[in-house]
This record gives sequence, C-alpha cells and structure tokens, in this order.
Amino acid sequence: MKKGMLVLAVLLFLGSFLFFDSMIEIKQRINICTAETTGVVVSVRSEYKDDTMTYYTTVEYNVNNQQYYKKGESGVSHKRGESVKVMYNPDNPKVSYIPGCEETDRENMIYGIFCISASLKCVFDAFNKKRR
Repeated sequence: MKKGMLVLAVLLFLGSFLFFDSMIEIKQRINICTAETTGVVVSVRSEYKDDTMTYYTTVEYNVNNQQYYKKGESGVSHKRGESVKVMYNPDNPKVSYIPGCEETDRENMIYGIFCISASLKCVFDAFNKKRR
C-alpha cells in the first residue's frame, strides 16, 4: 500500500504542477502584454486533433517598424490576410499573444488533468475497497 501511495502522490504532484504551471504562464503573458496592435494572418494550417478541428495560425505584426511573427492555435479558423488583434509586451514586443489563439500549453494542461484524474481514481478505488 505504501508504494501505491507514493505513486499516487507523484501523479498528483506532477498533474498539479503541469496544470497550474500552464495556467500561471498564460496568466503572466496576459498580465505583461498590455499594448495592442493589429496583425495580419499570414498562414493557417488545420489539423484534426482530439476529435476536433484545430487551426494553427501565424500572424505578422509590427511594433516601431520592427516585424514580428506569432503562432497560435484555436478551434476558430482565420482567413489569410485577415486582420487580428495582437497583445504584446511594450518592453519586449516579441512576447505576445493573440486573444483567442493560445499556444500549445494545452498539452501540459491535458497531461496535468489526466494525472490528477488518475490519482483521484486511485483514491476513490482505495476508499471503496476499505468500505467493503
């Protein structure tokens, strides 16, 4: 039982770390990217993933005559040449995000949720065995 509890603790820690680290990174990016500009979609690639269509978008934007590119993914398709809002860090315009098009922190969030779910299932299974 002690090995099982150790595995459970590791899964719960790993899951919590992956999930909350992804959330914190997204929140930090939102907090520091306070300046807004308009970018233009330069490419869109679609892929069927996890039973849904995912669109990978690349946006070109300019800050102080310097050209930058930002990649994002979402469930919403944009058209090439379409104008989109880009939020960027005024101290470092390369740090940016496209509202509604998040980067691939989603994988870490999914792994985190899986690890947390697996550890909770172990807890419930152990609890039900003790009650019998």
